[in-house]
Amino acid sequence: FLLIDPYKMHNIYPRLLEGLLYGLPYVFVNLLAVYMLYVLKVIQGKKYLIALGIIICQFFVQAIMDGLRAYGKQPSWHFICQAFYAAWGGIVLGSLMYFTAVQKKPIW
Repeated sequence: FLLIDPYKMHNIYPRLLEGLLYGLPYVFVNLLAVYMLYVLKVIQGKKYLIALGIIICQFFVQAIMDGLRAYGKQPSWHFICQAFYAAWGGIVLGSLMYFTAVQKKPIW
């Protein structure tokens, strides 16, 4: 979206779409990392379902927060969401890097 309207200089698309295009890729990166942990057989069964549940919650919270910001509302508890995103992303991506290194083979 930065190629279409860099930094929203021309106002080509609505603010809600801008927020979603900016925020949702982080959720999908976490989803991909959890899926790779599943493929590597690091997490299975109930742990995998719990991780998917957390990502689904992250998706909805991210979409709601992007929607609120698009219409000029910034809740005071937004910092809690940012801490959650950073912690969960660090755990998932750190686990993926660690277990990939332990297996000593490429993940592709």
